[in-house]
Amino acid sequence: MAFQYQTHVDHSILFTPASGTAKDTWKDWRIVPTTRPVVNPPEANIIMDMIPGATEALDTSEAVGNMVTYGIREGSWEFQVINKTLWSTVYSTIMNFLQGKLMKVTLTDDPGYYYTGRCQVNQWQSDPDASRITIDYKLNPYKYSVQSSEEDWKWDPFSFVDGVIRSGYRSITVDGTQTLVVAGTPMPVSPTYQVTLTNTNPSITWTQGTITGGSDAESSVNVRTGLFTGRCYVTPGAGMQCAIAVYDSSGTYQGYLQSNGSVGANAYWSANRVYTPTGDTQYRVICRYTGGTADIVPANASNSSSGVKIRACMTVRAGSGTNYPLTAGSVSAPDIVLGSGNTTLTFIGTGTVTVKYRGGSL
Repeated sequence: MAFQYQTHVDHSILFTPASGTAKDTWKDWRIVPTTRPVVNPPEANIIMDMIPGATEALDTSEAVGNMVTYGIREGSWEFQVINKTLWSTVYSTIMNFLQGKLMKVTLTDDPGYYYTGRCQVNQWQSDPDASRITIDYKLNPYKYSVQSSEEDWKWDPFSFVDGVIRSGYRSITVDGTQTLVVAGTPMPVSPTYQVTLTNTNPSITWTQGTITGGSDAESSVNVRTGLFTGRCYVTPGAGMQCAIAVYDSSGTYQGYLQSNGSVGANAYWSANRVYTPTGDTQYRVICRYTGGTADIVPANASNSSSGVKIRACMTVRAGSGTNYPLTAGSVSAPDIVLGSGNTTLTFIGTGTVTVKYRGGSL
């Protein structure tokens, strides 16, 4: 029986290029899937090897990242062409738009997610009733949520069965310590963080040069949490000291974060060293040189633009893990990975932060 021209179909696929206008298989091309379109599952990368004399296999499937990884999704969709236009025109239109190009692929049956990968026309077949077209696909193993944590949740694609609203992670106010429970995602993902810091002078930098001893007023920066990088070399001289002194908001001296009073010695700060005072007091951090002159030496001798830096920052940790520095702007902490369960993030500092990520699923 021949296909009749229709005005509506229940199942279609939306292809969205990296740039340009998305195309729907029915609305734009008038092609109808011969079966309900699905995307084949990815194959798990299972690595199991028998060792001679052993009674069970050596399983290294989760040796990297302590998780199972997956291969690409491969398959094809077959469509009937229900189009009054010449078949050659439809054929060329689809080929020009689709062939081998990077696409987002959305099934209208699963509107809350999209796949990414490349598709191409495999073949075109014609019979007395209608023409058929087969589109092959190679897609990444995980499908991505159409809603990221930066966006308002969308009513139409939202699943009231297993959907997660992730729009509550924006512009979180941090004044001291703030915790946030973040919904997990079956696809492991490391968020980025959009940070705005509340500081009158959020960054102090010295490049190579000389500073007269005792002139530390220009070096002060008010931070709750500080990030220290670089190296300071103390020129030989009586009473020389290279130090980072800590003061509270009333100006009372609290002690040294790190100091070196030896003549001709170096004081080092490892890259991304974070100092977070206990309690909820605003601290003043000063790099002080006394009794002579101090030469600022680059952290990398081949890079004369680098030197000692004191920057205000915020920190983040997952659970009871390590604190990672978050300076102003869009930054990341790659070691913090969200899994399928909820994750408690703890922020320390002063300012606002937005947790940015897009979930995914198999």
